[in-house]
Amino acid sequence: MMSEPRLSSSRILAYGVPGLPLALLGLPLAVYLPAYYTQVLGLSLLAMGGAILIARLFDIASDLAIGLMSDYLRQRGLSRRLLMALGVPILILGIQQLFVATPGAGFGYLLFWNLVTYAGWTLIAVPYFAWGAELSSDRHMRTRLAGSREGFTITGIGIAIVLPTLLGMADQPEGALSVISKTMWWMLPLAVLTALALVPERVTPVTGTARAGAAGISGLFSNRPMRLLVVAYLLSSAANALPAALFLFYVDQVLQAGTSIGIFLCLYFLAGMAALPGWIYFSRRYGKARVWRFSMLLACAAFFWVPWLGAGDVIAYGLICLVTGVALGADLALPASMQADMVDIDTQQSGRNRAGLLFGLWGLTTKLAAALGIGIAFGVLAMAGFDPRSSNNDEVLLSLALLYGLAPVLLKVAAIALTRGFASSRTFTRVRAETVG
Repeated sequence: MMSEPRLSSSRILAYGVPGLPLALLGLPLAVYLPAYYTQVLGLSLLAMGGAILIARLFDIASDLAIGLMSDYLRQRGLSRRLLMALGVPILILGIQQLFVATPGAGFGYLLFWNLVTYAGWTLIAVPYFAWGAELSSDRHMRTRLAGSREGFTITGIGIAIVLPTLLGMADQPEGALSVISKTMWWMLPLAVLTALALVPERVTPVTGTARAGAAGISGLFSNRPMRLLVVAYLLSSAANALPAALFLFYVDQVLQAGTSIGIFLCLYFLAGMAALPGWIYFSRRYGKARVWRFSMLLACAAFFWVPWLGAGDVIAYGLICLVTGVALGADLALPASMQADMVDIDTQQSGRNRAGLLFGLWGLTTKLAAALGIGIAFGVLAMAGFDPRSSNNDEVLLSLALLYGLAPVLLKVAAIALTRGFASSRTFTRVRAETVG
């Protein structure tokens, strides 16, 4: 039998704290980093996009490797959290070099320090997600844990927005990245230490074998619900990554509202933070998949109008930021909670606890989505003749607007179609029971 620690509200909050510094990196990596290396350091769009894409693709393999390593430690009676502690100094070193680049930094520099940064992030994130899935066998408690983690995630994104905005650097990628780098030096160690010290690890018997290699990986997609969930999450995440990579360019050149960048980001993420408790409540009442699907429909209904905006349409765009921000909370918390439920199905099927491997797959999917978003965004922009350092003609700006606003909607619609297999909590429970039994 498994011994579950008592998960008080304070422990649930403590578990979520590392989500804050990890998320603090998300916005800079997706929004500020491309602008920094192209606009400030003068790297071409193709070189910048290529370096990030290659780093992401190499990083994909590390998620499964670290997931397997995490499971190996667990099967030997050791803690997954050892890898989290190891990842802290590696991640800090990577972001320091990546965010405060030396003069003349080019393709090779960007590629290498991206790889170091992603390695440190993965060493923390994969065991962290697996640890959260193991803390409770109750599906709704897992949603609370995921909600805590993603609540701190949104808070971290908010800090990434507010700090540069307060310092007047929201439209200055170089200054924004420097501030974030300095903040991470103390915030990341403090957050990880808080979680490790205050949240106990669920005690499980050491069962199964350590041989979770090729055979284990080949059996990951033996149940249809997991296949649907992973592919839907891939499409939804790519739909989020694509506009994130183009946000600064769109606001600056299409809306011509570069000074309002901080305001738009604040509207988006504050709305997401405020809406998160509501999404958790409704997911318990109506089912995680149904609520997630509704949130994606809401985001599509709002974002569909983005390509038709023009210079000065800041109020309309602000409203779109609010609505899509509300949808963000569900997009962050619910798919990860559903993946945690899939751990039970896989354990029944394989006879082994492979939470690390499963969340390695989850991390792989997240990074593949980001790679696809970046690859599509900057590849198409480069072919359209977009120049991030000067003004562009109407035809090029239309390409930017369509790529920023319409392409993500199409990806979200495809993700929505795949979630029909999880139309309600009853359907999910039935599929889960059939798969287990």
